[in-house]
Amino acid sequence: MILLYTSVFSYAMIIRFYALRTYAYDLGNYNQALYTTLHGGGLLYYTADLPVTGGSMMGVHFSPILLIILPIYALYPAAPTLLVIKTFILALGAYPLYRLAKHCLKTRLWGSLFSAAYLLNPMLQGINWFDFHPEAFFPTFCLFSLYYGVKKDWLKYSLFIFLTLTTTEYAAILIIVNSLYLLWVNKGEVKNPLRAIRRLEFQKIDASLKYLTFSVVLAVVWFLVAMWVISSFSPNPIVQGGAPQWSVLGANGILDVPIRAVSAPDRAITALVYDWPLKAVYLLILFGSTAFLSFSNPRSIALTLPWLCVALLSNYSPFYYIGNQYPAFLLPPVMMGAVMGTKKLLDDSSQRRTWFKSPKVLTLFLLVSSLTFSMISSPLYGLHLATWPDLTYGIPPITEHERIVSQFVSLVPQNASIITQQNIFPLVSSRTESFVTPLGSFYPPGTDFNTTLNQWLQRSDFILLDMKTSIFETYLIYAYMKDFGISKDFGVYASNDGVILLKRSYSDNPISFMQYTSMMNWEELSLTSGEIVTDVESSNQKVLLHRVHAGSATDLCQGPLLQLEPGEYEAAFRLKIANVSSSKIATISVQMLPIELEVTTTGNELTGRKFYFSMKYSNHTVAYTLRDLFEGDFSEFEVYEEFNLLFSSEIPISVAIGVIGVSPNTDLYLDWINVTQLHVFP
Repeated sequence: MILLYTSVFSYAMIIRFYALRTYAYDLGNYNQALYTTLHGGGLLYYTADLPVTGGSMMGVHFSPILLIILPIYALYPAAPTLLVIKTFILALGAYPLYRLAKHCLKTRLWGSLFSAAYLLNPMLQGINWFDFHPEAFFPTFCLFSLYYGVKKDWLKYSLFIFLTLTTTEYAAILIIVNSLYLLWVNKGEVKNPLRAIRRLEFQKIDASLKYLTFSVVLAVVWFLVAMWVISSFSPNPIVQGGAPQWSVLGANGILDVPIRAVSAPDRAITALVYDWPLKAVYLLILFGSTAFLSFSNPRSIALTLPWLCVALLSNYSPFYYIGNQYPAFLLPPVMMGAVMGTKKLLDDSSQRRTWFKSPKVLTLFLLVSSLTFSMISSPLYGLHLATWPDLTYGIPPITEHERIVSQFVSLVPQNASIITQQNIFPLVSSRTESFVTPLGSFYPPGTDFNTTLNQWLQRSDFILLDMKTSIFETYLIYAYMKDFGISKDFGVYASNDGVILLKRSYSDNPISFMQYTSMMNWEELSLTSGEIVTDVESSNQKVLLHRVHAGSATDLCQGPLLQLEPGEYEAAFRLKIANVSSSKIATISVQMLPIELEVTTTGNELTGRKFYFSMKYSNHTVAYTLRDLFEGDFSEFEVYEEFNLLFSSEIPISVAIGVIGVSPNTDLYLDWINVTQLHVFP
């Protein structure tokens, strides 16, 4: 099962990588961090958060696991390697769960069933689906530690406690909870050692108490060291889990959550019910995927409480979504709780104190629940229970457009610097000098978005953009290049299908250029007034017709919104007229839909700020280019002729092309409108 899962999800993740469905945050960032460490670029150096972290991932999370996997990554230092490593490690968690279930429930069947439930779990698959994060290592290492803790194999328990701690700084808090839970479970064996401690008879102290106490002490020390390391690289508190995530509760950070929950219960209730429908669905999937068996053993529920409190009292939606890394902290206690809950039900069954008469009923219940929640919530094949912003469903196809992006990436020399957009950055992140539009970074006092973007543009030899997958970032880069006055520093090196590669100091013709064309006929054009009729003289057998009528001039049609890269274009209209009794026939037009960038911030000048950008279109189009057509422009009646409009733009634009103001005294036929790119502008 582990190998099957690894094969399927590794394939899916690599396809997503080449289909541009992975992002700088966080696959590209982690890949760059490992690549630069391997090639002497610095300790886990990455560029996306340079203003605040000094360029090291250690300024965001204390995750030594990244250094542990570095030798494996070195075999093929690229983003797909991280995706495969992550997938295998996540799948490997089925093994300690198998051993735990077999140990507690005494049969291989239960071990296999819980392993299958784990691999089918949509929470697990959601972690797998979202790029790369060191938190993905937490479930497997934690499950190993819990298994060896239950089995009282304390040396192996200690090994996996250490590995669990290496995943992220907050793993330490969960290790403390797990260790206290195991002390509680073994409280009968702890009493005598406590007497031995009081009498200073240390040789009589039970191993359970020694190792579990050591785990708690180690976790506390580890957490303090981790926070010191992070603050050394990044002293700004907003990076360390600042107030925005718990603004409803009023907590200043993750450690302040329990304090605020107790001291301000009214705000805690308000925070808890914030976005409650999605939080309720989250809990339903979390516990329902294991048939709610955890609730049969209430003690095990305690293991979930630390992170559940952090997540459910937050107004930061990723904490209670599936499809990202955060459910990793809940999977081990929920799975262990389900095993322990099953054990209790089976024990009660032997004394006829349960609602089922046979263990087979419980087996079927778990199997059906696992399959049901997997089918409705799995990112691989799910039926989309609720809408999760970080989760996209199914394996995307790799189209010719994505192949063009990969081809353009190959045109950039390995030693060249480049800036690109979020979903292309993973493809270029195996280099030290690669940058991404700095949309996700924090900006400490003395820094800001404009200065950072300008610096990165100045440091870049190439700029790679893709209008089809991110018109927003393409527009933003071009707009800021124009504002900074550096557009003239770059030339178009390659352009095809909305993918644009700019090169510094390049003035020759593009080495790869495919004209943009868009042919629109009666099927693509939106009819405003008139009708669709058959015309054998047309190219498409059907045309749009505006007939003579009583009244004023009316519009005939408008085309769909076209996203055009900077360049010069020609719009050709194939028209014919009949029954003319008017001088002016119509107006052919290019209407622009203005784009506006909206910028909001959190924080302030003293604490640092984060910038949030959004792009919106105006509610109304404005005339970009117009041409009035008169009777004299047509050489003869009832014969199709072409009329052209030339227009250009130095920044990306969104336009709608149509025929407007048609005279009521003319029959006007429109066969097609064809937009062709003549030249591309930097």
